[in-house]
Amino acid sequence: MRVDTSGCPLGNLTALSAIGRGFAHEIGNPVAGALALLQLAARRTREPETREYLAGAHDELARVARIVHELADFTRLEGPEAMVDVNEVVRAALTLARYANTGLPLPVTFAPSAAVLPLFGDRHVLMHVLLHLVLCAYEYAGGAGLLCVASESGDRENRIVIECSPGFPLPTALASCRDGIAARFDGTLEADSRPSGSRAIVRLPVRRHGAPRS
Repeated sequence: MRVDTSGCPLGNLTALSAIGRGFAHEIGNPVAGALALLQLAARRTREPETREYLAGAHDELARVARIVHELADFTRLEGPEAMVDVNEVVRAALTLARYANTGLPLPVTFAPSAAVLPLFGDRHVLMHVLLHLVLCAYEYAGGAGLLCVASESGDRENRIVIECSPGFPLPTALASCRDGIAARFDGTLEADSRPSGSRAIVRLPVRRHGAPRS
């Protein structure tokens, strides 16, 4: 499945979101039921080999459930502000991008910093911005490039650094991405693109619930 990355992640993903909501509902409910049945079967058997098979099936299906959950969460274009786990959002964006581009085996590395602090903001806006940038990297680098993502902790801010080689054109809707980060996180988005490589830095001030905006 290839996703069109030409539009703004905060405005032109309405159709994709509608598809995602339907997919999450149709797949999520049967998966949850199957997980419950596997747990019941495991409790009723005493054969070690059978229990091992059931445990393996449960683990694989639980992975599907996590992907469906991430997709369902992604379909919310905007949500209430709450505490956000930055590393978790990055992982979710990379997972969705990978499954949207199964035909493009772009090598991806993610180096999360344990020092990154949770912050107050809109998780869904951050997800859309990160996913938009990562999808652009997939679109232009393909299987011949390399995508490196890292989270860092600085002076009262978290940073997400996205680097890709070869470079890709900056998204036409980058201004809207910046607006979303500024409006929902008091943050900034800096990006530079050259044929040899592209680099984007999302800066997110650590703002706690109830703290005044800058």
